[in-house]
Amino acid sequence: MTQRHNTTIKIAIIGIIIISLFGYIAYIRLEQNKTKENNPKEKLSPIVTLIKAKELEKNGDSSLHALGTIVAKNDAKLQFKIPGQITNIYVKTGDYVKAGTLIAEIDNSMQQAQVTQALGMLETANAQAKSAKAQLKKMLRGTREEELQILEANLADSNITKNNAETLAKNALLSAYAIINQNIIHGTDRLFRNASKYNPKLDFILADSDLRDELSARRVDIRYILNRHKKILSLTNEDLDIKSEIQTVISELQQIKRFYDKLLLAIDKAILPKELENEYANMVVSARAQILQQINLLTNSLNTIEHTENALIIAKTNLQQAKNGARSEDIKTSEAQLNMAEASILTALGKYQSALSALEKTRIRAPISGTLAYLNADIGDFVGTQTIGKIIGDKAKEIIFYIPDTDMSRININDTIITQNGVRGRVTSITKSADNSRKHIEVKAILNTDTNLPDGATVNITIKNNKKVRNNSETSNKDYILAPLNAIKFDTDKTVMFTVIEEDNKNILKAIPVTLGQVYGNMIQVYNISPDLRVVTDVRGLRENQTVQIKDNAQSTSSETEK
Repeated sequence: MTQRHNTTIKIAIIGIIIISLFGYIAYIRLEQNKTKENNPKEKLSPIVTLIKAKELEKNGDSSLHALGTIVAKNDAKLQFKIPGQITNIYVKTGDYVKAGTLIAEIDNSMQQAQVTQALGMLETANAQAKSAKAQLKKMLRGTREEELQILEANLADSNITKNNAETLAKNALLSAYAIINQNIIHGTDRLFRNASKYNPKLDFILADSDLRDELSARRVDIRYILNRHKKILSLTNEDLDIKSEIQTVISELQQIKRFYDKLLLAIDKAILPKELENEYANMVVSARAQILQQINLLTNSLNTIEHTENALIIAKTNLQQAKNGARSEDIKTSEAQLNMAEASILTALGKYQSALSALEKTRIRAPISGTLAYLNADIGDFVGTQTIGKIIGDKAKEIIFYIPDTDMSRININDTIITQNGVRGRVTSITKSADNSRKHIEVKAILNTDTNLPDGATVNITIKNNKKVRNNSETSNKDYILAPLNAIKFDTDKTVMFTVIEEDNKNILKAIPVTLGQVYGNMIQVYNISPDLRVVTDVRGLRENQTVQIKDNAQSTSSETEK
């Protein structure tokens, strides 16, 4: 009985202890809740950073990003632009050459003569313009005796120059007669039977009967040209109209050039041993080149005569006007002559530049810096426009990548690029795709230093835009600011930025509706926002009317006051 009583007492004591323990826990929780109610600052509120809207640009990145492919920029083919016989080779296989180095050249005596002649014409035109300008000036202020003597000397010089031009033109005609005779009688006539008769025939098998008959007819026409030249050579200088004869011979040379074109076509179609075919072709090509040279020389001679004739007319007019005194119509004539002389300068300059261009076509220059890998040609070889050599360039690597055509205005030649491993380069080419459906821009950039990345490797690159899209001094004059995308809140019915207002001692988020423009990387144009309004820099996870804390608010205010 006593034992049962003791057990009951123990159970009662344990129950009292458990009840007391639960009561203590409930008391502790109640006190904690009271503490939280009495300390509202312990409620967790988002912390935001506020800066002026115009300063958001400093926190963003307007660079472009793309995926590029590594390409070796390491070779360049060498070839002439016109056919001819190689006269000089200036480097040998294995040599290192810089871009622009002269590699080789073909026979360009004709082109050099044209440059010299064009330069002479340019100098003559400059002199004539200078003389015409001086004459007009003198006419306006009257002519002195010593000036008359100068004008008489100019007239005498102009006569001498014209006579010299005519003499050179006669020599050019004689040279043309001789070269035509040499190339036909002692050259390509070996390809015909009865070449100088009325029934010349090709001396090799040609299946194309129409071409064979055409060549026979053309050779008969050339017979008449040769006979005409014999008659001209029997005339005295007084009976020869040099300008008219030059024009006739140029026409004949062009006729012979077409004959050679057809002859080359026949050789290509003929049934001939390869060695004989090459021999015939080289002979005709060489003869054709000489004919073209004579056409150019006679054309230049004709132009020179016309220039000297004009100069003589001007000299005569100037002298006569000086003797008669200046009249209003004389002054107008002198002004017109000056205008004509200045126009002649432009014409002569164009011919000089054209002659330089023609000369340059006879040369091969290194398009890139590098090592000459091979040159399959020797001095004396006749070459066409095929590839005859190659330069292996320096270890430069190129990156090719594509951007949307909407971003074309954001990239410039020489913009900096940076690869994922930190190698820098610069943009060298921007080309819009010919395929309108692709809507992209092909961009090429050269790396500044060598890279171990293999050809074909894919790399992430950043294009640092050089355009001043982040210049604060310019932004103040714009109707938009540039802001990071993180500063924009995209709701279903509106797009906003957040500022903070104070209500009941609380910092409350207020939404400012904005209009968006073009995207620049992770930056975007924002309209309808005051540049000086303080806005939240990162709105992710925030909502309108939410209570927030401002990070470094006092420090920011102090900083703005100092500004």
